[in-house]
Amino acid sequence: MSTQFEEHFSPVAGEVLRSAQAEAARLRHPEVEPEHLLIALSANRRAMSAAMLRDLKVDIARLQQRLRKAAGTPTLASFKSISYSARLQKALVLAADESRVFGSHSIDTPHLLAGIIREGSGEAREILASQGISLYGVHKLLRTLDFHDGDLLPSFDVSKSPLMRSSAAAALRRLPISVSPLFLVIVGITVLAGILTYSQILARIFGLLFIIGGWVISVCLHEFGHAAVAYLGGDVDVVNKGYLTFDPRKYTHPLLSIILPIVWVLMGGIPLPGGAVYINNHLIRSPRMRSLTSAAGPAMTFLSAFALWLPLILIGPIDADHHLLFWGAWAFLTFLEFLGVIINLLPIPGLDGYGIIEPYLPLNILNMANKVRPYSFLILVIILMLPNPISALFWGAVYGLAQLIGIDQGLLFVGYSLLPRLR
Repeated sequence: MSTQFEEHFSPVAGEVLRSAQAEAARLRHPEVEPEHLLIALSANRRAMSAAMLRDLKVDIARLQQRLRKAAGTPTLASFKSISYSARLQKALVLAADESRVFGSHSIDTPHLLAGIIREGSGEAREILASQGISLYGVHKLLRTLDFHDGDLLPSFDVSKSPLMRSSAAAALRRLPISVSPLFLVIVGITVLAGILTYSQILARIFGLLFIIGGWVISVCLHEFGHAAVAYLGGDVDVVNKGYLTFDPRKYTHPLLSIILPIVWVLMGGIPLPGGAVYINNHLIRSPRMRSLTSAAGPAMTFLSAFALWLPLILIGPIDADHHLLFWGAWAFLTFLEFLGVIINLLPIPGLDGYGIIEPYLPLNILNMANKVRPYSFLILVIILMLPNPISALFWGAVYGLAQLIGIDQGLLFVGYSLLPRLR
């Protein structure tokens, strides 16, 4: 029995797979399942996975007992050959992916353990979860340790791991970030558009391009924020999806994430947030981290808004008379960023504000919210775009806040005048 990754398994990982096959044969099961593999992973004392489980205070004997019970009673049938089940094949593919993400030269037993957790459809993952073993925990140990299967494994105290004591900044440095060339091109075009607007060269055209480019950059930063915190929380899949590259093409719904926000900006200046990164909440280790994952997007948008706001209030009043269109575009983009933060934080299903509180809501509220989620976004758009008391109250508060933080209403109007009249 072989797999497409057979030559990439470490010697001990290969030994564990053969033990899993022998376990399935002993129980006269027709296929090798993740439960058989987890039994073998916990039993092999040369395997790093077994050492990890022991130091995480897992009762190995009880774990194996529960796994054998979950795998099913022995059958009376005999099989000439035993194949890998579809579930195990998926787990092995995910283990290979784990090895690639962590830059390993071979697929080791901790990668197999992580693959079982990520496969997520059977008893093996549930039993691990009941023992307090999560994907995030496995990843923490993989980042902390630098040994391979078969090495002499000293006992280690997870609570004293350098990663457990690391600051948020140190954790961020461990993010596997790679900046997309397309994102750099967009940044370059936006900067160039700003320079040409400031130089009063086709200022109305390049002022509009500056606003659009700035908004696209902020959307990329917003979605990156979600993905970065999700990764730190345990959803390593965001790496494979390209969410840590700032590439707008990787945010899997370009219509909602890029095109619609731009169109709505052109129509009237409402930057609709487009939830484009798809996070696997089952992989995130705690409700707190799921909440922080939702909050990270608006936090990045706020940082963008603050970075624009600071020069606007420090330099804008001095220089605006000489470069009116440039500072008008800058003021309008700043306003859009703050508006994006406000809209994103509304506690409406489908928006980040709801995502922040969702992990703490009771089941009956969650069920009601899931029923209205498909329509809530459209309802919000209609309410904000059409004349009505709620819309008047909202926009009054927004413009009042803009004035309070020093965004000049005259500059804001100049920036708004750069938009083509699509309605």
